[in-house]
Amino acid sequence: MRYVVPFVAQWPGTLIAVNTPDAGLLAAAQAVEHYEISRYGTLKTWAEKLGMQQAVMLLDQTLTEEKNTNEAASRGDSRSGS
Repeated sequence: MRYVVPFVAQWPGTLIAVNTPDAGLLAAAQAVEHYEISRYGTLKTWAEKLGMQQAVMLLDQTLTEEKNTNEAASRGDSRSGS
């Protein structure tokens, strides 16, 4: 996450300058979602390999929620949240 925050932090100021603050916020939110999807997907795969079925189920739920939030951000739904 510490690598995502500096990247995301630059978007709002840049896009506000061209009068598109919502686009900047959505782009920042989507960058965070992509990071989270990547991490939860990796953890789910590890849990599967280790036979940790309860963890797999919980991570699958979380992964689905994150993907839904990402899709909402792609549509430009600023009310989405994870």
